[in-house]
Amino acid sequence: MHFGKACLVSLFILALTACGGGSSDGNGDEKQACESYKLYVANRSDNNISVVDLCDSVETKTISAGPGVNIWAQDKTHQRIYVSNENSNSISVLDTESDKLIVTLTVGAGPRDIAVDDVRGFVYVTNSGDDTVSVYQTTDHLNYNKAVAQDIPVGDTPHKVVINTGTGKVYVGMANRDVYILDGTNLNAAPVVLDITGGGGNPAIRRMAFNEINKKVYVTRAHSDEDDRVTIINGTAVETTVKVGEGAGALNIDDAGNVFTADHDNNTVTRISVVDNSTVRFNVGQQPRGIRVNSAGTTVYTSTTNDNTVTVVEVSSGSRTAVTVGNTPINIILTEELKRLYIANRGVNNAGNTVSVMDTDSNKVVATVTVGTNPRGMRIVKRD
Repeated sequence: MHFGKACLVSLFILALTACGGGSSDGNGDEKQACESYKLYVANRSDNNISVVDLCDSVETKTISAGPGVNIWAQDKTHQRIYVSNENSNSISVLDTESDKLIVTLTVGAGPRDIAVDDVRGFVYVTNSGDDTVSVYQTTDHLNYNKAVAQDIPVGDTPHKVVINTGTGKVYVGMANRDVYILDGTNLNAAPVVLDITGGGGNPAIRRMAFNEINKKVYVTRAHSDEDDRVTIINGTAVETTVKVGEGAGALNIDDAGNVFTADHDNNTVTRISVVDNSTVRFNVGQQPRGIRVNSAGTTVYTSTTNDNTVTVVEVSSGSRTAVTVGNTPINIILTEELKRLYIANRGVNNAGNTVSVMDTDSNKVVATVTVGTNPRGMRIVKRD
């Protein structure tokens, strides 16, 4: 059989298309990129973790964990996720290569936050039920041993923990006005205690973040007299405080070191300059909770729980876009390579069971993933 030249060319193009070659719409590249990632979602009411395929936006597996499960820490170097089981006095360590829990560690009562010092192999757990910090140490990230014989006593209701891995300093925020600073190079040393809230009213620490750019710790604090501030800790001393919006809670930091707060009661987002601590405030939807900023610091995303939206703010102009997502969105996570924002929808009476997938180019929801009940903490893992 004889084929003309034009027919042969057509056949060659069809063969390329069938094999995925010659594509000009970028779908092949996007498919390859999403195959490199997995999303993990802690389903608090179901006591398990969903593993989500990001190419097809479907749950592929559930991993049983302890009661009151939440994801609090990730060690990207060793492919580990650390999960607190808040109602069973334990934490679980998840290996993201096998998607299996490799160990469950006994800690104090009511474990809340977890931080990992992957330089020294220490894992710190705040125990809100008995006012202690549990510390485990590992050399192979398979076997864990208590780093100190007894859990370290701290102040009332330890809530959050962050680490400066360069110095080994560990910052533990109480639910009230104190931050205890532990020395990770000498765990037997007495902690430094800072009263960081000051002022009157009913002081409370909301969230903490370590800024890798200026090596300072940022703490959102609240008062009943509406004097909400971010306290900045430099080393073991309070450097300054910065006025932000009422109800400031979650924090996120761009690659330049500028800090953004979600001001829950004020319906705003506040940007704190890393250069001079000056602030700019942006209006968003009702009751912002989760917050993410892109690496360039040009676009901010916040979940607004009272109107079931994500507010997208362009920092240069202050313009905003409201994107309707699931019911009672709470935690959000951003991956710039995939151009996706993932939103955990807690639902009415904590009965939600979905994660919304938003395309950050179009600011539209492109998929909804069914997961377990009451989804909370999330982590995205990039596989090698």
